Amino acid sequence: MTFYAHRGNLEGPQPKFENDPDYVQSAIDAGVGVEVDLRVISGKLFLGHDYPAHMVSPEWLEERADQLLVHAKNLPAAVYLVGTTLHWFTHSQDAYSLTSSGKLWVHHLEAFRTENSSHYIIPLITRNLIDLSDKFGEASICSDYFQNA
Repeated sequence: MTFYAHRGNLEGPQPKFENDPDYVQSAIDAGVGVEVDLRVISGKLFLGHDYPAHMVSPEWLEERADQLLVHAKNLPAAVYLVGTTLHWFTHSQDAYSLTSSGKLWVHHLEAFRTENSSHYIIPLITRNLIDLSDKFGEASICSDYFQNA
């Protein structure tokens, strides 16, 4: 099972720090992957959920390619990501979407199926559900809660 710290969070949402490169690195150093939000604006790369908050280099992303799951927040970000080795996805209001490595990012647990669970990434698992993570089989989990990372 793979764990992704949502925007770098390990102990609950921390909007002030989310997507900050140092915060993301702290989660990676704790032993989990990290889901980050990427925008490309005027050819520059930015992390940030609601707006471009932290400029990063292509090298910064590529050096962490094995630990990141990148959410393309705008079309230029998706276009940029197509030519990289990064694991990425995009969605807006979709119940599920397909990531660049063929995983299903499933927003509604009703769509989750235990067969072939290794094909799934279940996002925003709550603190209560983290303790029940064995019910998700081999699915990857994205959450704000990994106190024991």
